[in-house]
Amino acid sequence: MKYTEDNFPRSTIQRNGMKTLQAHIDETSCMTICDVVYREVENYTLHLHIILPTQDKDETRKFPTIIFVQGSAWHKQTLGREIVQLGRIANLGYVVAIVEYRPSDVALFPAQIIDAKCAVQYMVEHKDEYCVDINNLILWGTSSGAHTALMTAFTKGLDQFKTQELKEFEFKCIIDYFGPTDVYEMRFQPSLGEHYTKDCPEGLLLGQVVTRENSLDTVVMKYVEKDKMIPPVLILHGDMDKSVPFHQSVLLYDKLMECKKDVQIYKIRDAGHSGAEFWNKEVLDIVNEFMSSYLLNERA
Repeated sequence: MKYTEDNFPRSTIQRNGMKTLQAHIDETSCMTICDVVYREVENYTLHLHIILPTQDKDETRKFPTIIFVQGSAWHKQTLGREIVQLGRIANLGYVVAIVEYRPSDVALFPAQIIDAKCAVQYMVEHKDEYCVDINNLILWGTSSGAHTALMTAFTKGLDQFKTQELKEFEFKCIIDYFGPTDVYEMRFQPSLGEHYTKDCPEGLLLGQVVTRENSLDTVVMKYVEKDKMIPPVLILHGDMDKSVPFHQSVLLYDKLMECKKDVQIYKIRDAGHSGAEFWNKEVLDIVNEFMSSYLLNERA
């Protein structure tokens, strides 16, 4: 007998001690596709790790898509560092694309922003392959990745942050996890690291000692204006961050409020720079509620 989807038989085999569970077939599970090449530039290959909600073979649903930029002090990233945590978000019905950017010892600022924009374009161009809802794109980053995510949205249309073939896209919102926003100002707040020498992360990003003048283009607030479209921003930052001072998030919050933009900020008491404090259920519920409130359509 030839079996089909319609006549395939259920197994009736039973043994003493065998227990039966009912499958919850409507629940979401995820799969990860690692090391997807999205760009090759100056002999450097850039990758994505893509987390997909699984679907039956005949389904063609599209999902809101998070472009996630992993922080690394602009050094080479550990691309899968938060892949387990992000899987919990994907399981709620999101595609998540974790972006590799060129590290600062390979390419100086603004290469990282251009790379992130190219990653967005790649996901849009491969929307059918990766189930991307191009009308519901979200940016999310941690630390230097948050700086990159913010700059990716805020510098829309500016020539210095794009290549000739690069298109620009709209984002529904941005999640900023403890991102630096003004690298020159970091020296004036408590920190365990230096933020002004040529060999510090910020200096390596710029290729020189950090000064007000040479760091101006990296300042996120420079690109926030009252009459400019800025996606809603959710900021989360620990009050014991020893690497990126909490004041960095306050600078961004104050500027967005001054320009009457949609912004929320959470100070996480006793939290340092990254860690489990940013991935517990309470925090992820806040993030999910924030993202969901700006999506154009209900998620599948």
